Amino acid sequence: MWTVGFDTTTWSLLIIATLIGTGAGLISGLVGVGGGIVIIPLLSMLLQFDQHTAQGTTLLVFSLPILIPAALNYKKAGHLDIPVALAIAVGILSTGYFVGKWAQGLDKVLLRKIFSVFLILMGGYLFWRAGRALPTVAPGDRSLSQRLLSGFLIGALTGALNGLTGLGGGLIIVPLLVFLSRMDQHTAQGTSLFAVTMPVTFVAAYPYLEEGNVHIPAALAVALGLTIGSYGSSIFAQRVPRATLTRIFAFVVVLTGIYKVLEAPKKDTPSREAPTSPAKSTDAPH
Repeated sequence: MWTVGFDTTTWSLLIIATLIGTGAGLISGLVGVGGGIVIIPLLSMLLQFDQHTAQGTTLLVFSLPILIPAALNYKKAGHLDIPVALAIAVGILSTGYFVGKWAQGLDKVLLRKIFSVFLILMGGYLFWRAGRALPTVAPGDRSLSQRLLSGFLIGALTGALNGLTGLGGGLIIVPLLVFLSRMDQHTAQGTSLFAVTMPVTFVAAYPYLEEGNVHIPAALAVALGLTIGSYGSSIFAQRVPRATLTRIFAFVVVLTGIYKVLEAPKKDTPSREAPTSPAKSTDAPH
């Protein structure tokens, strides 16, 4: 039976990956993000994935329509702008593959540093915003063309950062919808979830697949956990005040960024190789 770095069996790996997905799903449904901010470091810490494999596996997870149940809960509450979500998806498609391909040649420590700085800056902004009653604009108060253009630009930036850091997208989409489109927190989260339910991140995941930097069994297990966790927490999110949601999100973002900053100077330890290429692991399950 195939084993991993700390003598965990394949079944144990799948159980751990499912639990990682469930935990990330609880956060996804609650604050409207994909969960990559949690999945990537946990894959590295608990399953000893190197940075590229953790990112590639996470991108493959979000290539599956796993967050549809959670997005539908937001839709039922009236917290979803579908045209903007579709424009975001198109924007992600426009940049995700090319940046993901380029990122394969980057140094792993550099990727961690970029990832860390971005998370801390974004978390700081969200903390700042949480305590302020800033004005919001309902989707119907802006023209369709304005909404589509802003959605596309947000998606293009999201796709670029997806390919670079392996994030699911919601970490970027939610604050930009709040900041640029002046959406209320709940609508931004519902729109983000709907956008990332579409399999647009596959264009960013494909270069990682080409390089063998994806662990497919772990990705499927994480996806299962995400679906379960996000459905329950998305129901609860409709009852949570905006400021509280924002603070929870910001706390998770900053905490993850701090971890990645502390991890960045360290040398890579022997890690699990993704069993997608026979040349890399002759004991990989088929």
